[in-house]
Amino acid sequence: MGLFLPASSFSAATENYILTLRNSATAIETYLTYQDIEALEQVSFETSTHWNDGIMTYTGPSLASVLALAGPYDKSARIKITAANDYSHIATPDLISKTYPILANKINGEPFSLREKGPLWVMYPFDRHAKFKTESHFSASVWQVVEIEILPK
Repeated sequence: MGLFLPASSFSAATENYILTLRNSATAIETYLTYQDIEALEQVSFETSTHWNDGIMTYTGPSLASVLALAGPYDKSARIKITAANDYSHIATPDLISKTYPILANKINGEPFSLREKGPLWVMYPFDRHAKFKTESHFSASVWQVVEIEILPK
């Protein structure tokens, strides 16, 4: 799974990595490829969103399983999710359970590009329960995710 390197070791060798995980508590960075993310247990669900027309199937590992790759951390820590365009959102622990959200890497069974809000998108099953239809959950649904940082307490 990916590389565990100090921040100063980032080089051209990491060009195939699509996600950087930062654990501020340990100062360790983890770089993941699409294949690393696809190798994690995948969760699928159908839902509609404000951003796409109709109901689509989203597939990817739970965000919790991705965060576990960053090494030990305080589960009450806030999580900063950053997109390719430098948009970022700080998710509070109450927005992340063992199962949801997922870090979607496929829509309707297919990988999706940066132009299609990919290749990684934090996604909740909005249609499954009213608790997911909140502004907090919508704001945490960052697309074009390139970096996730576990913030210090």
